[in-house]
Amino acid sequence: MKKQPTPGPFAMRLTTLLSKHITSISKILEPSEVIELAKREGHAVTWRDLQELREYSRHAVHVTPENIITFLTKYVASCKPQHILDPWAGIGSLLTPLVQAAKSLAATGITPSPTELGVARAMSDELPITWVQDEPLHALAILGSFGLVVSSPPLGMPTQTVTLSEGNEAFSVKDSGTYVLVLESARHLTKDGVGIFVLPNGFFFQQGKALARDALNKCGLYINAVIALPAGTFAPYTSIPLNLVFISRNETADLFVAHLAPGIDQQVVLGMLERMHRNS
Repeated sequence: MKKQPTPGPFAMRLTTLLSKHITSISKILEPSEVIELAKREGHAVTWRDLQELREYSRHAVHVTPENIITFLTKYVASCKPQHILDPWAGIGSLLTPLVQAAKSLAATGITPSPTELGVARAMSDELPITWVQDEPLHALAILGSFGLVVSSPPLGMPTQTVTLSEGNEAFSVKDSGTYVLVLESARHLTKDGVGIFVLPNGFFFQQGKALARDALNKCGLYINAVIALPAGTFAPYTSIPLNLVFISRNETADLFVAHLAPGIDQQVVLGMLERMHRNS
């Protein structure tokens, strides 16, 4: 028999507060129901609370690591994009804090999961975010341009083949659905917009024909910066090395490379990124 995890402070407090409603959180409530019940009891729910509750509700939820949120909220607070897109938003743990930090006028988050959609809506309150439940590539087809496209898409999605047109040229792309989504999303960037994606090293080193990476330039898109993340950043979901990959429509003379290792001053890295954007 699987050993039950020890409840954290939030789960213990919520169980006590809601004992008049339920006897156990486990296998009874949807995550969004847990959030709404907690709010009715006067308790705001944080992303850290949701990490705790993933062991106690019917469905697991995946929360973006706090150090990534801290870094990216500082980044968007300085560039202040007015329109933000997350093409695979999940529960909104990446998009929602960025919209708050940037004070954006509007944002769009796409997720195919009704469970994740419920959590995203419950956690974003009155923020100007339009949540869309749909397959991302289908939803993207009717969307406009964005000053910031940011996402941590699922890794290892099934291979997809798409045909794209740029100007008078048509070409095919056959690649992991993860990388096809990155390419299609980045095509929605404004002239001065920036795309930021969490991607594995395989994005850069895989071999093949008609890859999404090789199609970027055909679409007028360029990789400007790669920031390696500390090992285990997304554990327990994955232990493979991951990077923040910055893509824009402006080609830079050099590729900016950094490592967001523990102890590194994030402000220094952010300052160098800002200088790169100013000079591009």
